[in-house]
Amino acid sequence: MLALPKAIQRDPIKDTFEHVDLLLVRRGEKVTVEVPVELTGAAAQDTLIVHDHDTLSVTADATRVPDHLEASIEGAVPGVQVTAADVKLPAGVELAADPELPVATVTAAPTAEQLEATLPEVEAAEEEAEAEVGEETAEAPEGAPAAEGAEAPAEEQRTEA
Repeated sequence: MLALPKAIQRDPIKDTFEHVDLLLVRRGEKVTVEVPVELTGAAAQDTLIVHDHDTLSVTADATRVPDHLEASIEGAVPGVQVTAADVKLPAGVELAADPELPVATVTAAPTAEQLEATLPEVEAAEEEAEAEVGEETAEAPEGAPAAEGAEAPAEEQRTEA
């Protein structure tokens, strides 16, 4: 019998399979599956590539499902968007996803000046978050459970022997 894996559960520590759901198929049957997309090539210098969708839904013969699809970003400049329609599909494979679905977007890499300009904003946001956490623990009503990591009053720590 032919089968395709539908869902796989792995043990994260042992890196072993715990459970696999299989989908029985017949030879010649068309199936719709999610296939990973790999970006090939190198974009223009001083750019960042944002991988919007790392899989695409395709329809293919059950015995000819590709293990991956390729999308080229060779020489792409900032502002270029690679869509599902731009992905190379092997013979016998049809795109089941929206052709306008963005797969990758090429953006300009931030300059050192831009990064330095945003640094004070990031530091201010971090300080504000720390201040809010400090206010929450200071405002806890009496008798209320202490915030995580805070110690209970000494009276509550005594135990009778």
